[in-house]
Amino acid sequence: MKNSVDSLLLKKKGEYQADKRYTIVVLEHDFNYFKKFDRRELLARAEKYCHLANEQYSSSRNHSAINQAVNKTLTFDMLEQK
Repeated sequence: MKNSVDSLLLKKKGEYQADKRYTIVVLEHDFNYFKKFDRRELLARAEKYCHLANEQYSSSRNHSAINQAVNKTLTFDMLEQK
C-alpha cells in the first residue's frame, strides 16, 4: 500500500481559509520514481500509435518548445485582431 501525506500550506501569512492555501501531496519516494518510467512508456506508445494531438509537443520527436511558444503567441495575436 502506498502512503501519502496531504499538506496545506499558507499562500500568505495569517490567511487560514481553505481557498487561500496550497495543497501538496507528498508520496513515497519509490512510487514517484517508478511513475516517471510509466509516463515515459505511455508517451512513447501514444506517439508510436499517433494518439497525440498535434498541439502536444512535449518531448516528441521533430518538435520543439520554441515552435509551440510561437504558435501559441500567433494564435492569441490572431484572436485579438478579431
